[in-house]
Amino acid sequence: MTAIINSFSASPAQLIGFAALLCLALAIAAVGAVTGGKKRMPEADLIYGWAAVSSLFTIIGSLQILPFTIIAIGFAGLSIVALIFIVKRAGRIGAPGAWRAILLILPMMFLAAAMIPSQWDDLTHWLPNARFLIEHDAFPNASLPKSHSTFPAYPYGVALITYLTSKIAGSIVENATSLFNILLVMSFGLLVARIAVAIAQCKTDPVGICPSPDQLKAVKTGWAFCALAILIATAFSPTYVTRLVLSSYADLPTTITVGVASIMVWLMLNAMSGNDDQSANNYAWQASLAITAAITLKQVNLVFLLSLLISIGILAILDRTISFRAVLRICPRLIILPFAVYVIWRLYVSFNISGGEHAFRPLEAWVWDKADEILTRMSLIASKKGGYFGVMTVATISALVFLRHPRTAFHRLTIICATMFLCYNGFLFSSYLGAFTEGEGLRAASYWRYNTHLGGVCLVFAACVLAHGWRRCERCRIPSAVAGLAIVLVFAAPIVLAKKFRFDREPRIIYARMIAENLRASLSPNDKLLLAEFDTDGRYQMIMRYGLYRSAPIVAEMTARDKPFYKNLIKRLNQTKPTHIWIYDLTPEITKLVAAPVRPNQSYLLERHSDGWAIKRSWPHPPRD
Repeated sequence: MTAIINSFSASPAQLIGFAALLCLALAIAAVGAVTGGKKRMPEADLIYGWAAVSSLFTIIGSLQILPFTIIAIGFAGLSIVALIFIVKRAGRIGAPGAWRAILLILPMMFLAAAMIPSQWDDLTHWLPNARFLIEHDAFPNASLPKSHSTFPAYPYGVALITYLTSKIAGSIVENATSLFNILLVMSFGLLVARIAVAIAQCKTDPVGICPSPDQLKAVKTGWAFCALAILIATAFSPTYVTRLVLSSYADLPTTITVGVASIMVWLMLNAMSGNDDQSANNYAWQASLAITAAITLKQVNLVFLLSLLISIGILAILDRTISFRAVLRICPRLIILPFAVYVIWRLYVSFNISGGEHAFRPLEAWVWDKADEILTRMSLIASKKGGYFGVMTVATISALVFLRHPRTAFHRLTIICATMFLCYNGFLFSSYLGAFTEGEGLRAASYWRYNTHLGGVCLVFAACVLAHGWRRCERCRIPSAVAGLAIVLVFAAPIVLAKKFRFDREPRIIYARMIAENLRASLSPNDKLLLAEFDTDGRYQMIMRYGLYRSAPIVAEMTARDKPFYKNLIKRLNQTKPTHIWIYDLTPEITKLVAAPVRPNQSYLLERHSDGWAIKRSWPHPPRD
């Protein structure tokens, strides 16, 4: 019980950050409700509002005519006007029944509010990007100090959530994105559940357009529906990864934004098939907003827009119920905003930020001779993730069957799903050949994590397959006891599994943060620090580097790759002239540096003196478990 209570114990600053994030989410949803239009799918209001605010900051920020604080004040004013307008028009904010879903996810949000950042990319570029915005009120450029981020040229859609939340709270809110992610997951679950229930309740001929806008609007959203929606997007999702949700990574937001965009493109094509031009235009605009939000997260997310356009082109050619001319007329509505935002950011990066992102090498430098090894590794990883890759394989095979004569809404969804899967995995394969290092390519680095970006597409396909099956079962009903159990599971799971979800409480993470705090107290900005951990890949250093920001500068880092250790350490000492060394383990050879006796299983802070190095402080190693 004590462990559970500790898992939910947030500091006053964290609770203030939590409240600030909720205020920001309300503002974004209000702007999204106006931006998306009266006929929008309200479950995606957060996405539409995020697209609007990210576009606003990208366009104005790239012109460098206003500090971000002024843009933020302008956004606050717009959100207040939007909130008043939407409440007067609809009487509420968000989707029907969303307040029930928010109550169900409160335990998970309180758990996330108490967490501290601990993941590699969180601390090396996502949070440093946000910290740069907070400190300099602008995107990185030549007139400002150099960013400490590994990838300062990445788009700043994720960083803006942390920036705006921190502006409201008055100090940096490091877990703002993870809290926002939980709201995104909930919203997407509500959207997928609405589509699935509408299909299951559809009474028209299977060849007809199902679900139609009226059928989607007729779905009732009670407690059981909301619990089912959350389970669909979490426990039942083959790509749900808690560590990605409870982080500042762009992976989960990419999953949701791409999922929403694919759904809207699918509904757009269905409406065009039924000659419903008004609905088709509405869905095209919503798809445009969703893919714009995706593009402001990661530069490579343009691939998803291109793959969606390819799937639209395939269906425009093969589906006799869809006019190719109508597709050409509607495409500008779909692509102008995301392409404009993408081009503006690329121009800004080209003139203001040197490097700081992944890039493809010239074709002659690609590792063509390793292609078979890379494909083998990708296949091996796929074989261990049968849920997602199984669903996508079924979709791809089905699409090949339907390709000859697509004529139903389900056929179109299948072709969209398969096209995006094949295009994106082809892009990943080319990235391993020509963008990643040879070592990363040979192990297909993060192949599974990157495939979670299509998790939303996979989920809606699987949900529609199950909904069509349920539709054919006349006696199928969900017992009230099962509905009640779903509600209890959603609410209680974060409490029961609190220890599992709080991966940030791992001893090594706590140890590294504690040492960083101790070093901040012991060292001054005039000192120079060398970090060395010869039996790891640098995880301690990654956490300590973030924690030591604006303290003693780190002049060198050494890890398990730096063999022979003693020889390379002496070389680095001569090159960088540090005043202090933090070393995770003093090996017998390295003890030559220290005159005093040392004990095993200790990390040490060494201080330079005129006659050599002396031990200033030591810390017992953390538990390995």
